Amino acid sequence: MVTGNVDWRKQADILLSMVDCLVLDNEAVYASSEFTTGKTFYDLCVEFNVFTSEDLKKALGTDYKMRLLDPNKEKGIRFARKLRDLGHPVVLTPNPLYVPSWGQPEYLSFWKEILLKKSSAVYFNEGWEYSNGCTFEYDVALNAGLRLFDHNSQQLTPPIAKGLIGKAIEGLESKRLGFDIKSLKQAYEQG
Repeated sequence: MVTGNVDWRKQADILLSMVDCLVLDNEAVYASSEFTTGKTFYDLCVEFNVFTSEDLKKALGTDYKMRLLDPNKEKGIRFARKLRDLGHPVVLTPNPLYVPSWGQPEYLSFWKEILLKKSSAVYFNEGWEYSNGCTFEYDVALNAGLRLFDHNSQQLTPPIAKGLIGKAIEGLESKRLGFDIKSLKQAYEQG
C-alpha cells in the first residue's frame, strides 16, 4: 500500500516495537472510529457545499482540526474508554496517533499491521460504515478472521456490515452531491 516512503517503514517499525512492549501477541481489542472521513466529514461537506477533503480543508481553514479532527479524536477516545469499562484490559484506538509525515496510505498500512499482529477483536463505533478507514479496517479484520462487534458489543456479521455500508452508500448517493465513495463501494463489494 505504501510505496517509496523509506522513512515511513522506519517510523512504523519504531512504533510497532513500542506496541510490542505493551501488547503481547493478539491480546488487544481494536476500537475503530471515524477520523478523517465518516458521517461528520460528509455532514461538514454538505454544510460547506464541498465534495472532497481538500475542498473541506480550504473551506474550514484553521477550523478544520477543531470542526472535524478534534471531535472525531474525542469520539474515538470515548469509545475506547467505553470498551475498557466493559472489561477489555487492552484497547487500541488509532485516532490519537499523529505522525506529521504520514498520509492516509501510511496510517492504513500501519494500523493493518496492528490489526493483524496485536488484535483479537475489532469493535466498530457508531457510524463506522461512512468512514473509508473504518471500512478498510473491517475488510482487514474480516479477512484475518478476527471477531467483529458493533458499538453495542453485538456481533457484526458480514450480512449486517454489508447492509450498513450499503445504506451509507445509498444515503450518500441519494444526496447527488458527487462524493467520491469508491472506498465505501470497494468495502461493500469485498464484504
